Amino acid sequence: MKLSVLIAPFLAAAATTALKLDVPSNLIIGQETDITWENGVNNAKPWILFLMNASYIWGLYSIIQPIPYPDQRLTWTIPSDLSPSNDYILKAVNESNVDMVWAASDIFTLSAPVST
Repeated sequence: MKLSVLIAPFLAAAATTALKLDVPSNLIIGQETDITWENGVNNAKPWILFLMNASYIWGLYSIIQPIPYPDQRLTWTIPSDLSPSNDYILKAVNESNVDMVWAASDIFTLSAPVST
């Protein structure tokens, strides 16, 4: 029997119980945005959000806290000192051990504000 057949049910169960981060598109530096997530059945708490460079493990730009866990929504002002890039990611990490990553968003772009 193939290993993939044996572990498939466990992977499916993990996917349905895990925390999922959602990031909107068209994000502008310096503006407010809503970060949302889906709480899984077995979400570990407490967690905080790291805004990071997706290509560089030590590229931490911002720590976002406190997290309103039950609301599944956080309004956040994107820091104005960030550079436009298509290489940002959010990671939900254990508050007391940041090496434990509970979830990560898809990679997203932060654009410069349009000057008038």
